[in-house]
Amino acid sequence: MEEINMELIKILLASILAIIISIPYSLILPGIERKIQARIQQRIGPPILTPGLWAVLKFWYKKDVEPVSYLPTFYKSLIIFGIIICIILFLFSTPYWWQILGWGSVLGLIGMLKLEECLYVLMGSQSQSFLSTTMPVPDLAKGAKGVGIFREFLEQHSAERSIKMMAVGSLPLYIAFTVPFAMAKSGMLSDVIRIQNPLYFNSTW
Repeated sequence: MEEINMELIKILLASILAIIISIPYSLILPGIERKIQARIQQRIGPPILTPGLWAVLKFWYKKDVEPVSYLPTFYKSLIIFGIIICIILFLFSTPYWWQILGWGSVLGLIGMLKLEECLYVLMGSQSQSFLSTTMPVPDLAKGAKGVGIFREFLEQHSAERSIKMMAVGSLPLYIAFTVPFAMAKSGMLSDVIRIQNPLYFNSTW
């Protein structure tokens, strides 16, 4: 029993440490990507901290806006769900979480990615205005005032298109995602790492 408790504590501490390390990394990574893109296009590009850190600070100090939505509380909660999904995706790509619930597998990772896509569709379907703010002109994609006429906002219209993109547009990504698992002849992420980097499992840390 004590060994199980110690193992759980070890997993918990490792997970917290991984999240703490990933936060500053996620603030720098967008800037590195933009620098690489700029180099390819023979440009200087923005400072490394601008797309990540400074963008977060800019949005943090912006005025809070109540979203124009049928269910504003549900709309805002979807953002929290999206953050949780990103954290889960990150944790299940780390060694301590590979075997938990079987989510460290191709099906688990693709399933979480699909769930994140569904959140974007839900947010679009709940929004009644572009960027979810009040516009001086009605944000209608089609329809008019009248009995029996269906009205649809631009964001809702884009949500319908996103559903189609989820079914077709992201298919090449998921096909490519399964290639390493097919080469490893296993659906588990640990077996993919074992094939790509055999020395990893021989390390003492």
